[in-house]
Amino acid sequence: MYRPFGRLWWDEIVNTIVTRAEPHNQCVLHPLQDRVLTVRENARIQGFPDFYKLCGKVKEKYIQVGNAVAVPVGIALGYAYGMASQRRTDDKPVIKLPFMYPQCMMDMVIPEEMEEQEMMVNADEELEMMLTWGGVDLINFSDGFLGRYAVARLVAMHYQARLGVMAAGSYGLPQIRDRVFLWGALPTEEIKVTPQVGVELEKALTLADAISDLPSVTNDEKSYESSLQTEFQKCISLTRAEKDGGDFSKALVVFDHQPLHRRADDYERICQIPKKQGANFRDLPGLIVDEKRKSVRFDPSVERARVKSGKFLVPNYAVSFKRGTSKK
Repeated sequence: MYRPFGRLWWDEIVNTIVTRAEPHNQCVLHPLQDRVLTVRENARIQGFPDFYKLCGKVKEKYIQVGNAVAVPVGIALGYAYGMASQRRTDDKPVIKLPFMYPQCMMDMVIPEEMEEQEMMVNADEELEMMLTWGGVDLINFSDGFLGRYAVARLVAMHYQARLGVMAAGSYGLPQIRDRVFLWGALPTEEIKVTPQVGVELEKALTLADAISDLPSVTNDEKSYESSLQTEFQKCISLTRAEKDGGDFSKALVVFDHQPLHRRADDYERICQIPKKQGANFRDLPGLIVDEKRKSVRFDPSVERARVKSGKFLVPNYAVSFKRGTSKK
């Protein structure tokens, strides 16, 4: 459901982390605080360890995190591709869950003969193996036309073709983030269809598992400290904590725990969103919500509320949203 100015909730799995922390057309508000998720909260949901420091302005940091491949997914896919390109296959999983830092790297048994190689390709040379990676639009766009065309081109060039989807939630993250991968290989090569996961999680990770230990922040940027609570939080902070002898009870500095500053109009709207599960712009006054038809319209019997600047509390674009897109 389209949820402008929507609040996330602790027991939810987060939708795909995007590059723009804008509340106008998505659900990105903190469950109990009047702000969008911070850079660090987004980074944790993407699987970045706490010791990662991001560069640039706040907006640029959001873009870096949103454009990134989720860390455990990238490790699994990269390792599987590396094994295949070295003509090494086995039935062992490439990642064991729960996902831990830096154990994930130690759990991967790299054969002694598998060495880092520099790939030099001439224009006339035929690639033995290739890998393409992208969003689900590759198979959603125009009834899958783009995905079918990509596979057809590989087949026309006498390559094997394997197309699959990797979901971040299956690799130990509290995020719904599906990414399409397309393998191509000569008939003489053997490729893994899907990087295998070692242990099934007992339960899906949620927003609370990832960020509940982080301290409160406001609509502005500041420096904060944190103490760890859940197993995910201990794992994501493992390398940093080891510097202090692995004492997780000790307060630890958190980098980039900064929310994108919202202008006064949006901040006033955010402050009026109830702090409850499923809350969004539909909970603001002056609206008639038809749950059966899943539609929203202004209540003609009441005057539309306004923010201090004189603009409407509920923007027109929120109600005119159609079929998953908005002109804004």
